[in-house]
Amino acid sequence: MLISSAKIPHRFDKRLILLALWFFCGCSSPQRTDRQVLRLNLHAGLTSLDPAFASNQSNVWMCQQLFSTLVGVDSSGALVPDAARRWARSADGLSYRFELRTDLYFHPHPIFGLSRTRRLTARDVSYTLHRLCQPETGSPGLWILNGKLRGVAAYRTGQADTLAGVAVVNDSTLVLHLEQPFPPFLQLLSMPYAGIVPQEVVAHYGKDFRQHPIGTGPFRFYRWEEGRLLVLHRNPHYYQRGLPRLDAVAVHFIPSKLGAFNAFLEGRIDLIDALDPSYQDELLTATGQLRPRYRPLTFYAGPQLSTEYLGIRLDPTSRHPLQDVRVRQALSLGIDRAGLCRYLLHGTALPAAQGLVPPGMPGYAGPPAQASGYDPARAQALLAAAGYPGGTGLPVLQLYTNPGYAHVAQYLQKNLAALGIRLQLALEEGSTLRERIRKGEALLWRASWVADYADPENFLSLLYSPNHPPQGSATTRYRSPAADAAYEAALRAPDSLRMRYYRQMEEQMLQDVPLIPLYYYKTFRLAQPWVQGMPTQAMNLYFPLKYTAIRPRPVAAGAAAGR
Repeated sequence: MLISSAKIPHRFDKRLILLALWFFCGCSSPQRTDRQVLRLNLHAGLTSLDPAFASNQSNVWMCQQLFSTLVGVDSSGALVPDAARRWARSADGLSYRFELRTDLYFHPHPIFGLSRTRRLTARDVSYTLHRLCQPETGSPGLWILNGKLRGVAAYRTGQADTLAGVAVVNDSTLVLHLEQPFPPFLQLLSMPYAGIVPQEVVAHYGKDFRQHPIGTGPFRFYRWEEGRLLVLHRNPHYYQRGLPRLDAVAVHFIPSKLGAFNAFLEGRIDLIDALDPSYQDELLTATGQLRPRYRPLTFYAGPQLSTEYLGIRLDPTSRHPLQDVRVRQALSLGIDRAGLCRYLLHGTALPAAQGLVPPGMPGYAGPPAQASGYDPARAQALLAAAGYPGGTGLPVLQLYTNPGYAHVAQYLQKNLAALGIRLQLALEEGSTLRERIRKGEALLWRASWVADYADPENFLSLLYSPNHPPQGSATTRYRSPAADAAYEAALRAPDSLRMRYYRQMEEQMLQDVPLIPLYYYKTFRLAQPWVQGMPTQAMNLYFPLKYTAIRPRPVAAGAAAGR
């Protein structure tokens, strides 16, 4: 039996209707406030405000507000200046020279002395990169430099006192040297892991820097009551004149998505950053559009750089039927992705039509081959050719997934049963499941990959054989000399040719089927009518509150909340 999204309780439907009527009729209190305070909710909580630990969405979003990185990204995913006003890459792709801004100052703190602040310099960038690589820091963000920036291994093992790849020329000039060309390197430096921190403040607080962050971002830290409230204030000395537009950001931590939605309906929260199945049917049509009666609310939707897929562990020494490419191809052809996205996911995702790399990736068009063709007849023919006509003789396949995706797994179960392919579902919680997959204990599993940075390499690294566990995340153990050669050629190629090699790699993957792309998620945000300037971006990690503004909101809508 298929599991559909649970219907929202009737009382919530009534509140939505009343809210819509309130907006349409203009029946608001004449009292208004001009305070520019945006009220958010982070249902997953917040573990640290130290950028070295920006390993989940909540930490990433908040560190984006507090810290500058050498380069940033805009709403299209393109690189833009941040702490560095300009940069240049050497012809061999091994060196990057950065010219820093000279008007970027740290948030006030007594440790800076009488001026209570100081200018950010190249030495702060050098310290930040060294700190990220230090074993005692224990940052999960080490991977953005490890194997890329020259000298990381020697520095971490104590063979060198400094990173060979970091050269401070003067206060406003820095040069970074790589071990080998890596075209997405600038994208890595835009991640919050590389948020620039002042050495003296970090030394003062030690591990407590997570609760006392000092950066140069558009907002500065004011107060954090863990699990209850985080307040950020506008940085009046931010280098971009006129930004941020908000006076403050008040962040709540309601763990229930339905509870947060209720607070949104009551006007106590200004923004919902993701839709939960418990109420998405009430808000959206089957095609993912906002229902007409709720259109006074502001609705943002767009592609997200994320792919849901089925992973298959490949082992040339095994005689299991899944090691036969014809069986894997039959599995892929037997899944009705369009129906999955329309009838089960209600328009919140797109069928995986172009392979592993999702649409919306800047500068990339997928291979001409179609990954998502639904062709049960062709699937039956392939099964018969492999020696399993109508699924006869094919053992039951155990599909691992977490409970939150049980409804998707059951949809696949029903699809494939029509071919005689039997799936048995094994539900495990996220950390347990990830460890099982990493150790190679699962043969078939559902997984997702969300872009860390906007470059196809981030997805295609899952197909590169040197990235097999424990070195990397290529958990299918796929090994293809052709795919590996295309990946390596892309890293050496000029930008004009790089995408061609990426497409070759995907074409090889579509033939070999080490994994089966299912669908690409969309990004959704739902905002109150008084919220302005809240763009979406395909990575859904781009959360630039410096551009957001609040029109005067009625007091009746909760304007006093978050004080």
